[in-house]
Amino acid sequence: TPLVGPHPGDAKLAGISLEVDLAVRLAAETRKKGDARIRRRAGKTRAIESNRPGLLFTHRGYSGPAVLDASHMAVLAMEEARSNGGESTAGDGTEPPLLP
Repeated sequence: TPLVGPHPGDAKLAGISLEVDLAVRLAAETRKKGDARIRRRAGKTRAIESNRPGLLFTHRGYSGPAVLDASHMAVLAMEEARSNGGESTAGDGTEPPLLP
């Protein structure tokens, strides 16, 4: 399941590959009175980090091991949050390690 977002420079950057340390912060959701959902402040979110450094700009966005790792972990965290009523343990060291 891909995560999507705005492309940083259209197709001008396509083909450029970088070694990066990539971390993604999810805006965690939590339940409040009346079952309404609110977003936590940025300081309370946890980072999801990729263990592999490759990032590739494509004609349509991003790819590479770092992006795929981060996307995979972010999707798992969002699914976990939905099944746990809004709380996720993503980024707290309890998730399984990423494959090399």
